[in-house]
Amino acid sequence: MPKQNEREEIPSPQSPVPEESKPRKRSWFMISLITILCVGVAYLLIKPFITPKKDAPKGPRAVPIEADIARRGSIKVYVRALGTVIPLHSVTVVSQVQGQITAVNFREGQFVKKGDSLIEIDPRPFQAAVLQAQGQLDRDRSLARQAEINLKRYTQAYAAHAISQQQFSDQQQLVAQTKATVKSDEGVLENAQVNLAYTHITSPLDGQMGLRLVDPGNFVQTGGTQLAVIAQIEPITVIFSVAEDNLWQIQEQIKQKQQMTAEVYDRSLKKLIATGTFLAMDNQIDPNTGTVRIRAIFDNKEHSLFPNQFVNTKLLVTTKEGVILVPTAAIQIGPQGSYVYAIQQDGTAKIQKIKVEITEGDHASVQGLNDGQAIAISGFDKLSEGVHVQIRNKPQQQVPRPSTTPGTTTSPITRN
Repeated sequence: MPKQNEREEIPSPQSPVPEESKPRKRSWFMISLITILCVGVAYLLIKPFITPKKDAPKGPRAVPIEADIARRGSIKVYVRALGTVIPLHSVTVVSQVQGQITAVNFREGQFVKKGDSLIEIDPRPFQAAVLQAQGQLDRDRSLARQAEINLKRYTQAYAAHAISQQQFSDQQQLVAQTKATVKSDEGVLENAQVNLAYTHITSPLDGQMGLRLVDPGNFVQTGGTQLAVIAQIEPITVIFSVAEDNLWQIQEQIKQKQQMTAEVYDRSLKKLIATGTFLAMDNQIDPNTGTVRIRAIFDNKEHSLFPNQFVNTKLLVTTKEGVILVPTAAIQIGPQGSYVYAIQQDGTAKIQKIKVEITEGDHASVQGLNDGQAIAISGFDKLSEGVHVQIRNKPQQQVPRPSTTPGTTTSPITRN
């Protein structure tokens, strides 16, 4: 009986799995999945450290630079100075007679021609003076003619011994007096006519009017109140002072009768305002400043120059031909003087001493370089004697471009 009971307790293979075994299987599955993910992440993290590195190139790394070429050419020699625009002619208009202004015939800033009417002054008092002088002249002319007629009579009477010598002489002197009186009256009349003409004020030159200084109705005195200012704009001049050390260059051009070109720039020395020519030089040096004044003239057709304007002036004194030119950016200054970094055929930089002659704009003429020699124009903080370089730009002429590996070079580069 007991054995039979034990058999009955053994579950049959066909019986269902208990509910407690299902959560246990899910837990093992999740643990396995997480383990696989952790292993993958760990592999990705340590992969850079276990990957074998490629062999790095031997030797020092080349310095990247930009290069240019030393070229043979011409450079202009200028004398620079700060100048002031001065009109060739400037007139301050004042009245030459006194009277009341009746009309102002110009506009402020107007361009006028020589002879254009500017201001009218009341002419009536001067017209009356002209009439009075004319009447006095006509009266004295009549007296002079009468004296001449009487002199003819006295001449006949004196020839017939009808009058004395004294009477004849007195009549001759009377004729001379009347003639002198006529001349005096003519002078008075001309003076009255001139004063009448002064009531009509006209422009003495071609130029531009300034601001109006008087209005109609005001009473002006002779040579007193300024009525207007006229400045000649075309042409116009610039006066500037140059150091006496540059005087010999200018005098040499004057002796050879060479025309020197003058250029006017703005304050930044970048924008060319006008181009003119040398006009004249002062006859003495200012002992206080050691400079001499020079005047240059400009057509000023576009009215780009304005009176009393401050400008930067450059006077071309000569042009040097066949010199070696380099960019000023390539020139370095050290304890031994000026030098550049010349690029050798093996791609290394070499310190090349030079002598700077003339600097003009972005270029300078130097001694110590050959035509077509490559020089560095950037990367100076990392350059030194014998350093390998890598050229990043394409100069206009051939420059040896070294490879990144020292000891090897590539073919020259050119600009297309």
